[in-house]
Amino acid sequence: MYIFICTSSYVHLQLIPANNDGPGIDLIPNQMVEVNKPFRLPVSGPHLDGSNVDRNFIILPGMSYNLRVQVGDGSKWGAWYEKRSTFAKLHKTTSAGISFGAIDGAPVRAGTVPHISDTTPNLKWEDADQAIFYYEVQLSKDAHFGDEGPVAMVYSNLIHGGISNPIRSYSVPKDFPLEPATTYFMRVKPRIQGDGVPVDWSKVMTFQEDANAKAKLHDQQVTTEVN
Repeated sequence: MYIFICTSSYVHLQLIPANNDGPGIDLIPNQMVEVNKPFRLPVSGPHLDGSNVDRNFIILPGMSYNLRVQVGDGSKWGAWYEKRSTFAKLHKTTSAGISFGAIDGAPVRAGTVPHISDTTPNLKWEDADQAIFYYEVQLSKDAHFGDEGPVAMVYSNLIHGGISNPIRSYSVPKDFPLEPATTYFMRVKPRIQGDGVPVDWSKVMTFQEDANAKAKLHDQQVTTEVN
């Protein structure tokens, strides 16, 4: 994201999410900003596929932000200039492009129900929308995920898909392993906050724990909530 600074090279920038619900930016650049030149707000990080192409890792989709700028002369700051931005709200996201990717690194073929022998598997999904990085994930042996009353435990998590290991994945915690000889269901959707409207869940992803399934050792996954 770029903005133009027109009156001063000393600037203080704030990007504030709607209702203060979500990540934002409060920045005084450690270098002078060139007047009338584009200045890039640091909202991006490495592409989720590991390439060098930068992608947004801060701005959540489907919600608006306020951009505030104040300029100074090196000794004092002036009044805030504030502008409501809808650039993120204009990003229409859905769960339609989300699909089951892999279990413990083994690709899952579309339309199949994988059988696994690991009660603490790493569950990976793919998303056709590369701008999305923050997800809600639910996992349960209840195919309705508690929507029709309490039937079984539901694992519910917020996952930063850019720093999970591997990307866009969830690892069942070792303290709460899945049950052998049991069918499990998982669904995922992009996380919407602020003044955004939540989107529907993805299609349900199904897999089967074998009767002799046991917990296997995995690298510790990083699970981070974006507040």
